[in-house]
Amino acid sequence: MKILDRYIRLHVAGGYLLIMLILITLFTFLDFVEQLDDIGKGDYQLGDVCVFVLLMAPRRLLDLVPATALLGGALALGNLAGSHQLVAMRAAGVSVAQIGWAVMKTGLVLIAAVVVLTEFVVPPLQQMAYERQLMTMGRIRALRTDQGFWSRDGMRFINIRQIRHGRIPTNINIYEFDEKGRLLHLIHADSADIAQHDNWVLNGVWRKTLDGQNITTVRLPSETWRPFLSDAQMQALEYPADSLAPTDLYQYIHYLQASGQDTQPYELQLWQKLVLPFTTGAMVLLSIPFVFSLPRLSHAGQRIFVGAIIGILLYFLNQVVANLGLLLDLSAPVMVLSPVVLILGFTGWLFRRI
Repeated sequence: MKILDRYIRLHVAGGYLLIMLILITLFTFLDFVEQLDDIGKGDYQLGDVCVFVLLMAPRRLLDLVPATALLGGALALGNLAGSHQLVAMRAAGVSVAQIGWAVMKTGLVLIAAVVVLTEFVVPPLQQMAYERQLMTMGRIRALRTDQGFWSRDGMRFINIRQIRHGRIPTNINIYEFDEKGRLLHLIHADSADIAQHDNWVLNGVWRKTLDGQNITTVRLPSETWRPFLSDAQMQALEYPADSLAPTDLYQYIHYLQASGQDTQPYELQLWQKLVLPFTTGAMVLLSIPFVFSLPRLSHAGQRIFVGAIIGILLYFLNQVVANLGLLLDLSAPVMVLSPVVLILGFTGWLFRRI
């Protein structure tokens, strides 16, 4: 059984890699074609398009993992069934459960890869792609250095040293000079609430005013400040919610709750990321009875076609359920988990047919 177990796992891993290569090549090419329309905007050229597409490829790969789990597993097991190897295994006393466990071992590696990609790999690369595109298109009149984000408006300057959780500016310094280059005002804030783009709330404020040789220092718990940043610059300070890691989303949701702001869109994003490994696991499970319960799908093309239809339906189901949940103010966990429950129910029905 150890030899058969290894043999099945190698076939399933090969199926995953083949399907993943096909899908990522197709969708990356589509992304590349879509980005060609933006060439010529600012300094955005063909090389920038290639860099953007490559940086976004892991995110695209993550979106395709559930479909890969179903199509790759079904293709591998289908090939074994088509060459009568599964029949020989069953005749030798190997149960469907044993074959399924061998498939799940490979699936667990895929699930672990989803967790790592979601938390550590995809967010920084997606944010880098997003920020680099804004910069090269010339939509941001600002400077990103080792000392953080810099921007100016006449004789006023702002320096944001860090963006916490991808959306909260921290360690902020605002400088105002006179026409002779002499510093008039310095405002330091520990953090800022930028939910209202035209009216920030600075927290933990130190305000220094220089009048000749005199320096006046005022300490304030919070203060409103009208920023001079453009909409594009504001976008650079607020990464899209889908580019945040689950831990950053979790912390940001707590931050919004503490300030009494709406958290529902971010809760939906968080639960979608948390449930993705379970969705992948459900699709791995589905690939097992997909072959045993549907013997009429004897050709690889038929299995890939039916599997692709199921993957497309799952994608649209997720989108419809998510938007419906936002519209009706329904529980995010219930909305996100419902497609997984449907997949598991369908999988159980197929298993009973074996």
